[in-house]
Amino acid sequence: MRLDAQGGKPTIVNFWASWCGACRTEHDVVVDLGRVAAAEGVRLVGVNYRDTASNAATFLGERGAFPFASGLDPDGRAGIDFGVYGLPETFFIGADGIVIARHVGPLTHEDVAGYLRKLGVRP
Repeated sequence: MRLDAQGGKPTIVNFWASWCGACRTEHDVVVDLGRVAAAEGVRLVGVNYRDTASNAATFLGERGAFPFASGLDPDGRAGIDFGVYGLPETFFIGADGIVIARHVGPLTHEDVAGYLRKLGVRP
């Protein structure tokens, strides 16, 4: 997936992994964020970081599937490009393609509300 192909839509990129305890903590928040983002015209994509497809599928089977696309980054290349250094990490990108916020650690509903406002979305 190429973010420059998103046609001027705000985009949220969430890096996660099945082996990440904090990703388990934020999972329900990210699922809720996916529903809000879809309703508000914000693109949300997940990046399964340094993990295997089978472990990711097991995690999502146990915790609940995301209501958005999530790709695999088994070698961490996308993570390197974004400068990821700890999971989970979430990037909030404006319609102009500029990263307006980076959140390291598990998101809370309060965090999400603030970041959505920065994207120009009323949560």
